[in-house]
Amino acid sequence: MGFHEVLEQLAASMDSMEAAAIMAADGILLDSVSRSGEFDIQTHLIELTSSVREVGSAIERSENLPLTEMVFASQARTTIIMPINAEYFLAAAVRKGGVSGKARYLMRAAAPRIAADL
Repeated sequence: MGFHEVLEQLAASMDSMEAAAIMAADGILLDSVSRSGEFDIQTHLIELTSSVREVGSAIERSENLPLTEMVFASQARTTIIMPINAEYFLAAAVRKGGVSGKARYLMRAAAPRIAADL
């Protein structure tokens, strides 16, 4: 199973998940699956990429440990970012009212399958 199919499974696992994506650390989208035509995950993640890099570097410097996940919550949605490896991260956007803990669990399960295909 390729990483696109894993993204499709991830997005279909929750009614409240708007989109799932794999993005390179430099902001280039590798692949995405969107369940909502109203939400553009690519633009959303491009805007967050520099913050993810900066915070990830700060965590590594201060704690001498890698970043394991990052959560951005707004009034409309929660976006969860989880590194797959040093070059790529997995992201999921969950509509307000959705269970972000379930999304985090599903992402942790999907990340190794995606990493195997990268």
